[in-house]
Amino acid sequence: MGIDLGLKTTATCSNGDSLTRQDCYRNLELKLGKAQRAKDKNRVKALHVKIKKIRKDAIHTFTTHCVRENSLIIVGNVSSQKLAKTKMAKAVLDAGWFMLKTQLEYKSIATQGVFLEVNERYTTQTTDYFTTRLIMLLPHKLLAHLTTWIESIWYKDHFIGAWLAPLSFIFHDIIRFRQFLYRYKLLPSYAIGIPVIIVGNITVGGTGKTPLLISLAQLLLAQGYRPGVISRGYGGQTDQLPQRVSLANTAAQVGDEALLLAKYCQCPVVVGRSKVAAARYLRATTDCTIILSDDGLQHYALQRDIEIAVIDGMKRFGNGYCLPAGPLREPINRLQTVDLIIVNGDSYEDNEFSMSMRGTMAVNLRTGEQRLLSSFQMQPCHALAGIGNPARFFAFLGNAGLQCVTHSFPDHHVFRPEDCAFNDDFAVLMTEKDAVKCTSFAEEKHWYVPIEAVPDAAFIAQLTVLLKQKIHA
Repeated sequence: MGIDLGLKTTATCSNGDSLTRQDCYRNLELKLGKAQRAKDKNRVKALHVKIKKIRKDAIHTFTTHCVRENSLIIVGNVSSQKLAKTKMAKAVLDAGWFMLKTQLEYKSIATQGVFLEVNERYTTQTTDYFTTRLIMLLPHKLLAHLTTWIESIWYKDHFIGAWLAPLSFIFHDIIRFRQFLYRYKLLPSYAIGIPVIIVGNITVGGTGKTPLLISLAQLLLAQGYRPGVISRGYGGQTDQLPQRVSLANTAAQVGDEALLLAKYCQCPVVVGRSKVAAARYLRATTDCTIILSDDGLQHYALQRDIEIAVIDGMKRFGNGYCLPAGPLREPINRLQTVDLIIVNGDSYEDNEFSMSMRGTMAVNLRTGEQRLLSSFQMQPCHALAGIGNPARFFAFLGNAGLQCVTHSFPDHHVFRPEDCAFNDDFAVLMTEKDAVKCTSFAEEKHWYVPIEAVPDAAFIAQLTVLLKQKIHA
């Protein structure tokens, strides 16, 4: 696809022959070697100019094709931008790698393994760490298959999980050592001065934290507290952090989950990479009397008063291994130290509470029209989800009597028009978390399903008791 287009597009060499760019590049490299051995400086300089032009043309053509193919890019590390340019450009012609260009200029990208999208304007999601080294092209479908394969290792007891178990043990030991450092104050942790409630999980992926946190914020408001929410703002690319979230923001700026929190929590929401910095900013700029943290069980630098762990009732803990052999960010015994455990689905243990998800309406992204979800029962439709557990959303629609063609995407997927376009006029149903990223190109057949978390009454009663015991004391 893009590699062939970038490398195998014909180009006219200096002798007039019509060859692929790769062949021209090889010929010029051979001539450059001869010129260098002959110490012909003028010839070397001229050949360098020609090689640079072929590299530039190949990169531009390849990147343009990636834009048309809406391809996914993975970014690695590099020590300097100059090194990145040199190695990338050469790699394009050597092995099919390419350098990302933004508005025909090299762009500084993150050192971490983040996912980037290229759209029709050559724009990218970038962060301000360092520059890239190698950028590898992956189609979205390949990423979906890769995600499915990893989940099969984690949740279906795949034999590869056992092979990776030694790495899991190392990860486990690192976690224990890190906990030791915080326990004995060898690493600092910070109190904010007002109560902090952590709503998190010990597994990778979504468990239903966001709708639960919205429910808790509304509960605290009803009990007379003035809550504020802090979130990582995953997927957001703003450089101004910490930042107060408003409905005027976009998912590209502050993340899809933060937008939902700001819409429904009826309280201040702040995003930031550091939980401590976000919490301090929230307290300094608002009159909140209690903080709810969206995720953060593993962020020990932030001192907390109450910990709530959320479990996915469908997936539970998979094969029980820590990363990378399994889905656990911390071992299962971490749950023995939290204050409350709530299961998104049916609970199995005596110390677990359950919560259900409720939603009876569908809202049109284009017009705002509301329809009963049951009205879609008598017609075929599509369902798409880019959340931590798409199967849960599809099962929810199935339980409501809908028969949908399902389309799964990675969590926090950045949707494009073609992701929601199908060769028919069937209604397209999606989660509200995905809808905030589709409003700019939504059609009248696009609907989202608002869902709210309904915790057990026993959970609410126990939380109320904890608030009195731990906070008022």
